[in-house]
Amino acid sequence: MVRRSLLLLICLLLVNMLSTSVASAAIFAVAIADSKLIEAVREAIGKPLGVLPEKDMSDLTTLHADFRGIVSLAGIEKMTGLKELRLIGNNVECLDPLLDLPNLRSVDLRFNPSLDTSEGSPARKVIDALTERGCKVYYGKASVRVEYTSFGGEPQLVCEYDGGKADVLHLIMASVTYRSQAYHLRTTEQEITIQAIEKARPSLPIEGIFYLTGSALPSGWKWEEMDRDIWMADSGTKGIVLIVHGWSSGHKHFTSLATELAQDRWTVYAVDYICGERVEDIGAALADLIDRHVPSGQKLSIVAHSMGGLVSRSAIEQHGIADRVDKLITLGTPHNGIPIEYFLNGHNLYLQILPDIDFDTEDSSIRVLAPNRTWFYLAARAAYTWRT
Repeated sequence: MVRRSLLLLICLLLVNMLSTSVASAAIFAVAIADSKLIEAVREAIGKPLGVLPEKDMSDLTTLHADFRGIVSLAGIEKMTGLKELRLIGNNVECLDPLLDLPNLRSVDLRFNPSLDTSEGSPARKVIDALTERGCKVYYGKASVRVEYTSFGGEPQLVCEYDGGKADVLHLIMASVTYRSQAYHLRTTEQEITIQAIEKARPSLPIEGIFYLTGSALPSGWKWEEMDRDIWMADSGTKGIVLIVHGWSSGHKHFTSLATELAQDRWTVYAVDYICGERVEDIGAALADLIDRHVPSGQKLSIVAHSMGGLVSRSAIEQHGIADRVDKLITLGTPHNGIPIEYFLNGHNLYLQILPDIDFDTEDSSIRVLAPNRTWFYLAARAAYTWRT
């Protein structure tokens, strides 16, 4: 009897605790409806799981929630202690909840494409009201600087963008943060500086080395994964040709070219690499391969397509293998950089952004090219730089 009573009491306590937790969670879910905003609040408070007490929310003084896809600010009025709010690069539509934050001193709303800040609009009225209260509000256009800090290195400027198109900023952010474990934003009234920080040395970007073997007989030519320690020209051939593929490609895409070279009596090798790495890193790995596998005093020629041409130039010009290369032939390599609209229109499936952005192709500020300083080879999820 006593045991049954104890079990019943424990069950009642558990049910009560569960009901309280569910109720609290429900209240919080109603208070802040936007899941992306909830994530940002949890990170700021340091509570990834469980119920967020209202006191923790009201005690929060700073919230940085950039590039999260936040649409609704409903419930943010619970954060009555908030002084600094940063919402760069979101899709916020309504600012009314900000009027209930009495301590707010700074709000950054730049690059929110869904926000109508024209004269007389609801959002503009909120901005004007906040400004009258002494709150600094940033909205509209801004210049963007992108800096990259490699492992153990100093920050280096890789891109500057002077304009107000949110999709371009999202593209830049997706590119410079792909290989970085962290990024830091510095903001002023005129400028946003994005500093991507690489915290770990990248893994070797070369995925495979291949050798074309076979004959002109019906069995044909085929690729075999490399098992040679030394790259030597086969007997009776003119020398070695190394094929370096381009973005989102591989050695198998060049089988026809390799076969023609082999039939013309060349020994053909190829490498596959991870396209999501920086050009300099892949170039360094390629240079190391050639340095280790090609005997001293022997030279090879390189045929490279698209991004592979930049990789090969990096290996030759930045990593000291010029004496190992007889000729470099590049096919469709963007030696002068790429207009950013090329990727916006041609690769929107990779980028997941709208392709119908109106660009002035003569405006150098929208080219992924800083003349005589940096090439910023922009692709779906990675940034490749080339310094002249």
